[in-house]
Amino acid sequence: MITRPLNLREHLRPPNSGFNLMPVMDLLLIGLFFGLFWSDQILAPGLAIDLPEAGPAADLGGVPASAVLTVRSNGMLLFEGSILTMENLESALADILGKR
Repeated sequence: MITRPLNLREHLRPPNSGFNLMPVMDLLLIGLFFGLFWSDQILAPGLAIDLPEAGPAADLGGVPASAVLTVRSNGMLLFEGSILTMENLESALADILGKR
């Protein structure tokens, strides 16, 4: 044999007789994509719903805001761009009402 003089038989690996799972996973993933994109459920329209029509814009009569007070979950008070405490809030509100 040709492998005897160079002793190549020791360096050759036997052929892999195991089952390779990666090509099967690739085919299943491609099949899943084709199934999802060409499915009748994706291309079919949804249920028809009769929505009420909007009437003319009604005047809601809201009061314009002259100041905004934000109370955060940790108790922080934000008023007109500044951080306040409960003690400082009363004087800040009095200043805003005094300007009106």
